[in-house]
Amino acid sequence: MENELMPKYRFHSVLDVTPEDIRKMGARAIGLDIDNTIAPDGTFKFLKGVEHWLDIMRKAGIPVIIISNGTVFRVGPIAKKFGLPYVCVAAKPKPKGLLRAAAKLGVPIEKLAMLGDQIFSDIKAANRCGAIAVRIDPMPAKSLYPHYYAWKAKREEPIIKEFEKLKENMKELYNNKELVIRAIETEKTENIINETLDNMKIGQKLYIANKTDPDNYTEILKKNETNYEFKNIGDKAILYKDN
Repeated sequence: MENELMPKYRFHSVLDVTPEDIRKMGARAIGLDIDNTIAPDGTFKFLKGVEHWLDIMRKAGIPVIIISNGTVFRVGPIAKKFGLPYVCVAAKPKPKGLLRAAAKLGVPIEKLAMLGDQIFSDIKAANRCGAIAVRIDPMPAKSLYPHYYAWKAKREEPIIKEFEKLKENMKELYNNKELVIRAIETEKTENIINETLDNMKIGQKLYIANKTDPDNYTEILKKNETNYEFKNIGDKAILYKDN
């Protein structure tokens, strides 16, 4: 599996993404796709609650910019409706649209969370330029091109299955079936964690935390050669992508 196709995070809807989630990703701004992310493709029937969600982000000081492959004739009016800056004809999966958006907002590209439904465009573009790739499940409402998106969904299915498999593998590794891991890095991070655990001495502890949120972290105690004790410290403890 190509790493550039693997999302770093996955959410059912943009409405499920909170300012706290964005900050925990290490992001300072959001790149937002349109079609099948906040409106069925080719329509102006917007996701109920998206305006309120945008207000929440604004109040939290998190800027949002639309990044769409659509033309100015579609993207412009939508951006105006929501009062957002935009980059149209972004040519995703090429990274240039995301780079332009980050420059417009004045943030480093690695601090931009790209929220979109298409793995072969949104996610691939984000991974290619170092942005944070956040997969939003496509809206269930019908688009104007159902056969095309059914074909796209079939292509993406094995990638989503691998993403979910990685999450389950991490749960099994730490013997904590109740843990909800909302994000998982690619195979590289999993290998690093496995190698670190193997090299630990009995009685030694490993701590996994985000340096921006030190009060919430994961503690792993090596009890013997095969067993580990997993403990989350803080109700927001989670495995983080980079730190």
